[in-house]
Amino acid sequence: MPGDDPASRFERLYADSVTALLGFCLRRCDSREDAADLVAEVFLVAWRRIEQVPGGEDARLWLFGVAHRLLANQQRALRRERNLGARLARYLSEVGAPDPAVVFDRYEAGQPVRDALAQLTPQDSMLLTLVVWEGLSPAEAARVVGLSAGTVRVRLHRARGRLRTALAAPEPDRSLISGLTHAHHGAAGSDAAGALLPLSQTVTTGIKEG
Repeated sequence: MPGDDPASRFERLYADSVTALLGFCLRRCDSREDAADLVAEVFLVAWRRIEQVPGGEDARLWLFGVAHRLLANQQRALRRERNLGARLARYLSEVGAPDPAVVFDRYEAGQPVRDALAQLTPQDSMLLTLVVWEGLSPAEAARVVGLSAGTVRVRLHRARGRLRTALAAPEPDRSLISGLTHAHHGAAGSDAAGALLPLSQTVTTGIKEG
């Protein structure tokens, strides 16, 4: 009723409409759990927009409209997910999925680098990985973290030194960091499985300035 406080209006709306709304959702969802989730989402929308919910019989229709739109959004998202999955399956069939054993070996080989990065401050670790994994220049990394390019260059220089120290003890896999002193900065790795190898080879010495 007009003049009621929002909490009272919502409680009455829920009591009057929950059974009808649940039936609406059950008839359109794949499971009772999905229907219950949808009912909860609808009433969350109703609570946030309680001043816009009409009174009387129109309130039930308003809730049905919200449920209909939420369902449509979910179905569009599901179609996008299925389309993406199909495209990914086609891509993997063309290029071949990575050998799980190779992925595991690379992960194990990269453990010293992950341990060393964990010893840096979160911001220094972020800067190094932005430059090496994402292939950003120091100036671009500066924009991501909200610092000046000059400040980032200084932090990168110091972070490279700290990373060298961290990698030196305990003794790292020398084959992993054999390019530590001569690797150059390049584009981001072409695949996630191999990302840790370029990091160990370039992060401490080869970051492009500017």
